[in-house]
Amino acid sequence: LSSRAYHCELSGDAELAEATRAELGALVTEPPQNEGLPYAPMQDWQEMAEQPLPWLIDSWLLQDTVTVLGGRGGHGKGLLALALSLSVMQGRELLAGFCPSGAGRVLFLSYEDAAVILAKRIQAVAAHYRLDRENLGAVLRDNLHLLDRPRPLAEMDRSKNVIPTPFYSELLEEARRMRPSMIVVDHLRSAGGGLNGSDPAAMGVVLGLLGELAKESGAAVLVLAHLKKGADADPDPGNVRGASSVTDEARGAWEIRRTGSDVTLTRTKSNHAQEGVSVKLRLVECAGSVCLETAGPVFRDPEMLIPEVVAWFKANPDAHVNPSGVLNGRGRNATDLLASVNAVHPWARPTDITAAIRSMISSGRLSVQTTRTPDRHTTETLALDPDFSEVFDDDDTPF
Repeated sequence: LSSRAYHCELSGDAELAEATRAELGALVTEPPQNEGLPYAPMQDWQEMAEQPLPWLIDSWLLQDTVTVLGGRGGHGKGLLALALSLSVMQGRELLAGFCPSGAGRVLFLSYEDAAVILAKRIQAVAAHYRLDRENLGAVLRDNLHLLDRPRPLAEMDRSKNVIPTPFYSELLEEARRMRPSMIVVDHLRSAGGGLNGSDPAAMGVVLGLLGELAKESGAAVLVLAHLKKGADADPDPGNVRGASSVTDEARGAWEIRRTGSDVTLTRTKSNHAQEGVSVKLRLVECAGSVCLETAGPVFRDPEMLIPEVVAWFKANPDAHVNPSGVLNGRGRNATDLLASVNAVHPWARPTDITAAIRSMISSGRLSVQTTRTPDRHTTETLALDPDFSEVFDDDDTPF
């Protein structure tokens, strides 16, 4: 067409030349589309930023990521992993402070203990926490996928490169299909097969494979590991054997230490939660085996949070907070309310603050109002009742 227009001009046919140019201009060439790389759309980044993190266990186990639990032999790593697994399978809290977001499947790779050993430990947990045996049997049938003779995940080829094994490829496909909530690897050294457990490069490859397993399955992967010789007296992510790569690749790290029957679990590394948080646990004998329990009561009285909630609403009278905003992590104001309460009560979880809000709604301290957003959608928001705008003692009457 371009050539025709040119020759029409040379021949003096201006009308045909103009028509040809118009025809040429009507042709729209679409830019080439790159369909090979799955780019993540980020145009809605603000809405994405307000989405809650996919915690399987709030502040401890995050889905799609790897967490390393380090500890010496006999200090309770396996007992803790089993207790958390049973919590996830049932969708209920066993150890106080470790409540799962819901019930789900657990893929358990037990390199050290046979099924009969785990059965005895489960029996101890069931007896200590008075779990319904028949119901627990159904839960284990449906949600526990135990491999008590798993093969290594990585090996060294003839060129001394660390590569995934055929078993790892099979495991990856199974995890993609199953979509477990949690994957336990007990433990790292055995998962690496004949690899040097103190070799940072080799263990880094193994952690990389576990990271792929987490992302492809959506599971929270908990990997048990030994501490290196000469580990610091204080909990530190660098205490894990092969630490320079193991804890670099992992998004979270815990350390468990035992003194007699007392056990302390410390969060030594987290990309998304406060580090240095410790939880006191205790070993208890039950039904011919042992299990873990929380050492001492954990107070989570939502009523304790009400003064801080009232103070925040007084300081932010025009703020928009949906009744379920704190629980679901929706909105900047809800996030700010959570942070304000946590500044006074670090133990308070979104579920605790939501319980306090519901209590205030029931008592009339907060009211639920319907408003319209700028795009004319209706939404619910919380407002502090004027009659309850102050914090009163139990014996005071606000009128």
